[in-house]
Amino acid sequence: MKNYDMTIWDGAIEALEKPGDGWINVAMEDSSALVLDKKVKDLYLDYLKGIREAALRGEYVVGFFTSVPYEIFRAMDIPAVQIINICALTSLATGIVEECQNIASDLGIMFETCSVHRVIASHFHKGWVPGVKLIVRMFAGCDTASSSGGPSSDYYGIPEFGIDVPYEYNERAVKYYAAELLDLIHLLEEQSGKKMDWDKLKEVVRLTGETRRLTQEIADLRKTVPSPMENRRAWQLNWLNWIYAGTQEGINWLTTVRDDLKQRVKKKEGVVKEEKFRLMDLWMSPLHCNLKLMGWLEEMGVVVANECLVFTWGKEIVEMDPSKPLESLAHKFFNGPLMGILHGPIEIGVDCIVKAAKDYQVDGAIWWQNNCCRNTGVIHTWKDALKNQVGIPTAEIENDLMDPSIASFDQIKEKLEEFFELLESRKKEE
Repeated sequence: MKNYDMTIWDGAIEALEKPGDGWINVAMEDSSALVLDKKVKDLYLDYLKGIREAALRGEYVVGFFTSVPYEIFRAMDIPAVQIINICALTSLATGIVEECQNIASDLGIMFETCSVHRVIASHFHKGWVPGVKLIVRMFAGCDTASSSGGPSSDYYGIPEFGIDVPYEYNERAVKYYAAELLDLIHLLEEQSGKKMDWDKLKEVVRLTGETRRLTQEIADLRKTVPSPMENRRAWQLNWLNWIYAGTQEGINWLTTVRDDLKQRVKKKEGVVKEEKFRLMDLWMSPLHCNLKLMGWLEEMGVVVANECLVFTWGKEIVEMDPSKPLESLAHKFFNGPLMGILHGPIEIGVDCIVKAAKDYQVDGAIWWQNNCCRNTGVIHTWKDALKNQVGIPTAEIENDLMDPSIASFDQIKEKLEEFFELLESRKKEE
């Protein structure tokens, strides 16, 4: 078992506790937006401190990757670290991204590997992720996330568990996925000494259903012109959902966001004074300058009306049934944002993207093209469909999620300004 080093974890907590910290808060006159930003910080701080205390007590802590259902750990009262989210967060908050990339290079991890996963490898190699005694990963979506659990568990000398997911979405796939979750539960019971509280799991799934309903309400409110939501908010909602799924805290957060949007829509208040362009986000913008970039877009009168990975659902919306918790979590995977359009036949994602472009009345799309990501081929089809089916152009912005040397904030700005000139000329021709 690896010896843990709390230095980075404690440093991230210290950074987030600073008032007016630039990592989350940005300078805005809108007090309601600042209140929401404060809630983001508080939720992350509560989560980070909770994991730290659990590790210090020697509790059984799980590390899990994207799309692994947090609800399972919640129902078993097992602290769980969302590895991608938290390794990226703590690196950015403490300013060690370049150091992490160098550590990964020294480990022989190629530069062509996604920089987020190079960061993850460095954290596990150095023992910076506290308390983790089991790695759980999902064999779906991101290939690197499917593979990253192996080195992580090897560095810590701990076991790992992979959730296998069928390609097609049907009743047989739902049963198979539910059986995979049951195997995970049995392993957790054996390893942690805790038993699944099935009544609690049903309640957690009920809360997840409420979370999904609120997310859908937020999605519908964002179809309004002018856009009522800040550009930075959607990814905050996504990341917090990874660590607050099936919790009352998560519902309270979403309710606050929903109510804020309802008030703005009622007053016909947009997030920018004069909305010039409405964009669709086809991928995640670079984390190293995300907040700065989203704020600059608003200064330019540009709103991101839809982020397809966060606010585009699968081919059907299935209500969560607490009496069938594992099956409900399977439906959530196949129909929720992210995997609803990334996993399975490519035609499903294409249809959803085209429909969303119409529903949100977008003028253009941005593809934050990360050449290290194997999902690039999928997004090519989305880009082509937007052009061929609804005549919407896409800006292809080459970048890296964590490493600004690939494309700096100023270089990204320059490319986007060129794209806005194109959009302006198209509007003049209409």
